Amino acid sequence: MPKRDTLPVMVAHNHPSCDLKPSKGDLDFTRRLADLSEIAQIRLLDHLIVTTTRETSKSYASIRELHQELFVVELVNKNGT
Repeated sequence: MPKRDTLPVMVAHNHPSCDLKPSKGDLDFTRRLADLSEIAQIRLLDHLIVTTTRETSKSYASIRELHQELFVVELVNKNGT
């Protein structure tokens, strides 16, 4: 469970190929990072893939949006809910 007084973390990396689809390595890294953030009691907000393509209106992909199951740790309110 993340401590309330720790700052959350967001990670990003680029795909020079301009492909926003997360690779197996991206997903494996995110899972390991989520596990480590839980141990360190730090909330992992997201892992973003960014690119500089002009072919799409979106220049990033959120692994949290695409694979919510990797982000199971959430902050709990002080009252435990």
